[in-house]
Amino acid sequence: MGFTDGDGGDAYRDFEDIFRGDEDFIRERQRFYLSMLNTDGPVLDAGSGRGEFLDLLSQGSIEAIGVDLDRGMVDRCTAKGHNVVLGDVIDYLRDAPDGYFGTVFRHSSSNTSLLGGWSSSSNCPYANCGPAVSSSLRQ
Repeated sequence: MGFTDGDGGDAYRDFEDIFRGDEDFIRERQRFYLSMLNTDGPVLDAGSGRGEFLDLLSQGSIEAIGVDLDRGMVDRCTAKGHNVVLGDVIDYLRDAPDGYFGTVFRHSSSNTSLLGGWSSSSNCPYANCGPAVSSSLRQ
């Protein structure tokens, strides 16, 4: 679903540092989304990467869980003190209890999606994820 070097190396982190921007810059760009969150349940940061959004959520005392495919990114986030799982976000959502998350946050260099209990999962960028996302969100 996304780029990963898979073995926990620094290749993807180096790529993000060069082509995405430094973490402070990304955090400031993502700060805009904080006011849109449904915090009735934890926020799932889908593809948490370097953890910039998790940093913001932590600063705001908002419960959050990250999921990422890249071991290096997971290690980076856990070193910051974040709760991040290595794995596929759709598999993670399928296994989550119904109605568990307040918001699913997905971001990339080209777009950002906020799916909340007030939103439809029809905009999900991944094939066949609608049922997994919609059942895991609080209504």
